[in-house]
Amino acid sequence: MILRYANNYDTPAIKELWKSEFESWEPYFSWYFTRVYRPELTLVCCDGSEIVAVTQIAPYLLNLRSTKVTAAYLVGVVSSPARRGEGFGRAIIKYTIAELKQKNISTALLYSDIPDFYLPLGFRHCYWQQYLSWPAKSGETTLWRKGAICADDIYAIDKIYRQMHIGCHGQLLRNLSNWQKLLEEAECDQATIEIASNSYLISYTEGSSLRLREMGYTDQDAFTSAKTKATSIAASKGLSNVDWNAPIDLPSDPTVKTHPFVMARLVDYQNLLPILPYPTDTAASFQFTIDQDPPFCLNIGNGGMIMPVATDIGSLTQLVFGAKAADTSHFEATSQTLTLLNKCFPPMRCRINEYT
Repeated sequence: MILRYANNYDTPAIKELWKSEFESWEPYFSWYFTRVYRPELTLVCCDGSEIVAVTQIAPYLLNLRSTKVTAAYLVGVVSSPARRGEGFGRAIIKYTIAELKQKNISTALLYSDIPDFYLPLGFRHCYWQQYLSWPAKSGETTLWRKGAICADDIYAIDKIYRQMHIGCHGQLLRNLSNWQKLLEEAECDQATIEIASNSYLISYTEGSSLRLREMGYTDQDAFTSAKTKATSIAASKGLSNVDWNAPIDLPSDPTVKTHPFVMARLVDYQNLLPILPYPTDTAASFQFTIDQDPPFCLNIGNGGMIMPVATDIGSLTQLVFGAKAADTSHFEATSQTLTLLNKCFPPMRCRINEYT
């Protein structure tokens, strides 16, 4: 088994592996391998001369507890259908995590239909969605205009996107290139962009529904306006309803049905944890033992008596992302230590829109 970065000669084989698992329809397939795919951001696992597994890295900046941190969204993770069960998929993910750490990447994200595969590798769900659908209905909408993939419109929707996430965290901090690629990808689905002063829609037709790729809004009135606009667009196209997989904070209301979405894993917690913000009235020294790693001491404020904490990387990830509190089921520590740990890492409104 050989683990390495891809080169230009590998592209045909990587395309064939991609086709075995993901979308190969046009124009998306050609767009992806022209605008997104980069050999220098692609890792391969080889058995002899055969490429048997691939992972691609999409670099981003991530807002984690009001701190800009480096992140890698893992995309195009695939192994040869004929060679599955031989450990190549697990090997390429472990190699990718090690390479990300060498590159000072703090966190890794991915979306998968087979999340159980990633649990032993330290990934945990940190983001959720709510599946919403409502009927199409004609109505008056004003002060909306068609958008385009241009700098002015990207600036307008990015401003709304950033306002929408005030008070949240976990979102990717999109730059101009990120926005261009997101909108170009939507264009492959013949999506349209609609923009108002405080909201935007990216939508396309899927069967008899208008599918919302993304809806941005700055407040409740803007949300209502965007929802009304989507309803009207669906009706004007003769569609029956609007469908939206809405990013949602994990609610305390048990009647709200949510669906796990993006998984996350801390890659370099030793360098990440010291730069995060903590309560100013707190002083603590946590000695973490994470899986088989050597002990790591996190000093907060002026530090204090050493408090041992043993856990796994997945549980630590959910704690840091604000998705799950430290408890006795996943953390070995005294009750006093767990209380202080949860004060330092309180729950957060964790939201994300990206699939890639």
